[in-house]
Amino acid sequence: MTLRKSLGPFRATVALSITILAVMATMPPAPVHAGAYSVNSVRNGNFEGGVDTYGLPIYWQNVTNECHCQPAPTITVNNTEAIYNNAARLDIGKASNGFMGVRQFYPQNTLFSNFTQRQDELDFWFRLDPKYDGLGDFRIRLQAQNGQELNYVIDPDTTFLTYPNDTFTYGDLNGQPSLKYIFLGRLGSDLSTPLMAPPSKWVHFTRDVTADWLAPMRFTGNSTCTVASPCTLPGFPLDDVFSRLEFGLQGYQNSDLGTQYGMTAWIDNVNFYWNSNYPAPPPPMHFLKFNFTDLSKTNVDQSVKWRIFNATSDIASYTRGAQTLPDGDYTLEAYYPTITPPYLIYRARIPFDTNITITLSLLAEPMSPGTFVAFFPSVLNTTRIEQDSTRLAVDVKATTGTSYAMFAKVPYLPKAIVKTTSSRVELVPGVDWTYDAAQSIATLTSVTPALYAIYLQEPVRVPTVTFTDRAGTNVNNLLVFNMTNSRGKLIPIVQHQITPDENYPYYLQAFYQGHRTYRDTVDFSRTSPIQLPMLPLSSGYLVVNSTVVGINIIGQSDNSLKFDLTGPGPFLILVGVPQKPLYIELNGAKIFWSYDATSRTVIIETPTQGTVSLLYTNPPQQPPPNSASDYTNYYIAGGILAVAVSASLGIGIFFTRQNKHRVETPTNRADRERNREPSLGPMRRANMNRSAGGRI
Repeated sequence: MTLRKSLGPFRATVALSITILAVMATMPPAPVHAGAYSVNSVRNGNFEGGVDTYGLPIYWQNVTNECHCQPAPTITVNNTEAIYNNAARLDIGKASNGFMGVRQFYPQNTLFSNFTQRQDELDFWFRLDPKYDGLGDFRIRLQAQNGQELNYVIDPDTTFLTYPNDTFTYGDLNGQPSLKYIFLGRLGSDLSTPLMAPPSKWVHFTRDVTADWLAPMRFTGNSTCTVASPCTLPGFPLDDVFSRLEFGLQGYQNSDLGTQYGMTAWIDNVNFYWNSNYPAPPPPMHFLKFNFTDLSKTNVDQSVKWRIFNATSDIASYTRGAQTLPDGDYTLEAYYPTITPPYLIYRARIPFDTNITITLSLLAEPMSPGTFVAFFPSVLNTTRIEQDSTRLAVDVKATTGTSYAMFAKVPYLPKAIVKTTSSRVELVPGVDWTYDAAQSIATLTSVTPALYAIYLQEPVRVPTVTFTDRAGTNVNNLLVFNMTNSRGKLIPIVQHQITPDENYPYYLQAFYQGHRTYRDTVDFSRTSPIQLPMLPLSSGYLVVNSTVVGINIIGQSDNSLKFDLTGPGPFLILVGVPQKPLYIELNGAKIFWSYDATSRTVIIETPTQGTVSLLYTNPPQQPPPNSASDYTNYYIAGGILAVAVSASLGIGIFFTRQNKHRVETPTNRADRERNREPSLGPMRRANMNRSAGGRI
């Protein structure tokens, strides 16, 4: 839905103006002739002249008509927001389509030709703070007594409210331009174009009003002049009698979206220059007023040094806020902690006659009140700082590809400075950083986005790690070892490098053949080697974990190994062997063990101390006799064998002779004969009996 802005109050004003013209028809204005210089025509334009009985600024009137706003609009003089001391504050409440503002009338003999045509003919400051769902519209209106009117419009959304140029439809001016609108910073419905006035920021407005008053007007408001075929009408004449200068706010509601738009506006230092016949006044003097904050928006005026330059030199004696400066360009420089070239942290042009707040790239040190880390140029406000008694850590967030200088206030010469990105680099003193003892400032050059740690005490460094066996031989090449923090995170072992975090204690552990044989807290002050319970063998090493107290080899040969170990246990024992053992005993009893054939390593785990024996092969077979006693033993064995054989022969002969003396009887003979016959089995013998019986 497109809503044409209601012009009811303004039509009423036009009608009143025409009535006044009728009364004054016989009173032609006496023009004020141009002079040699121009002065401000606005009375109480800086709103420092006080207020009337209604609370309005002197010489200004309330122009609010038919606003129907809730709450009601207000006009006050206020120093909450101002360029200098006080400003006019205009506030509009919720309205379906309402207007309010302030205006100042001009003497009746003022012609437009009396104003000085210059680029800053109309010059003032304003600020728009949005209310509800966003900004409404802001207008600067200049109106002649005949009703011709020039409007400068700041409209955040030109698709909703419209401001069409218009013409008179009655009287002597019928068909002539009546309303001319100039949009500032945004045209038509192009919402991508930025506004001239960003919300909640002071804006300096300057305009050549005479040029805009004379400029032709585009018109598309009747059947002849259309959007497809617009007309160009002449501008307003300079002999128009100027009536008033007005600042207005438009609040409205978008009923389709259920949204409400309004604002609080601040206006200050209004100048509308006209010609004067009086003697030229002295050149206007200006002031520069400013204050400084750190990145947290805390005032740091007491900590920062500054100086101001004009086009040629340093203004050494200037007092901040003093209205003593002639026209010209001025540059402000800020330093921390002192005014010397290395400590420059800000440099920029500074505007006249306004109070500005400058945010410096300063970070307060948490444990040192009144001291800061400063940067030049400015880093992002997401930069963070941490501090304890041992170090100052600064996490710099900045534009990639830009190099910065960093000035850190520290009480004494840092012991080390480390830069961390994807890796850690210790910066070189005298090259990457310097220290000014007189100012207690550590200066880092070529700073880029990274974490910088400034160590105020000697940092913990990775010690030299050397392992030896019991004989003092270096065994680092036989081990895999690492270091972890208290949370188990691996810490790279780079000799003398500063440790990367503070989760102490650190632990050092060593592995032999994939088995951990050593773990203990890291002694960062240790310089001597760490001796491990490792004893060399002919086939490798005998290695025991660090719970062992004493270890002693009792004997070793090609067939066996025997050693003692003492300590609280439990024990992990690794033995390099020539071959897989047949068995292993602890204190004379066989125990369980495992064997790694690839490395020829025996692995024993036991909670018990004592004597460990490994047997690789069985004892050799008994050798042949080689002495008299050996032959005697053989003779005895042979005799016993001969006696046994003789006894067996004697028994056999005895039974043979007994059989020969037995008496043969018919029964015996029959039995003997029967026994000689071959056996035919039970079935055949039965058949034979039946056959014999059949013949009887």
